[in-house]
Amino acid sequence: MDGDAPRPVAGPADEPHPPLGPHTDAIIEAFESRDWTFLDCPDPNTAFFTYRGSFGWTDFERKAYAPTDISLATLDCFVYGDHRGFVAKVTTCGVTKGCPDHRSKTVRFPFDGPQLSGQFNEHEVHARDIDTAAVARCLLFGACSEAVRRG
Repeated sequence: MDGDAPRPVAGPADEPHPPLGPHTDAIIEAFESRDWTFLDCPDPNTAFFTYRGSFGWTDFERKAYAPTDISLATLDCFVYGDHRGFVAKVTTCGVTKGCPDHRSKTVRFPFDGPQLSGQFNEHEVHARDIDTAAVARCLLFGACSEAVRRG
């Protein structure tokens, strides 16, 4: 099989998708230029990144706890190819357990290869500027949006 030819590989939802192929290095460079960290290529057809500015952190490597250990979700992105092209599966910055206002969400959208889409801007700004005091209250007291509304 030719190294550049698409190989069927199970991806998200077990849909076959072609490899990122020659675009992989350019995609990694594009993410890294925007302060994302390349974490893994679980197979030749995927790339996984995390946003270093999540929760306004300036020293990403020097945290006391892993975010997932304290119910936080950093802004992450899983890039893969499908039959239409590249897809970005983004997990937004927030809490994994808490109210709907602060809970992390997963969104998918077409990804235009090495040129990062403007759709990332919204998620990056949210991750950098998230109200960490409100997130802490949400984790500690739960359902914070309901308590605030009852006021």
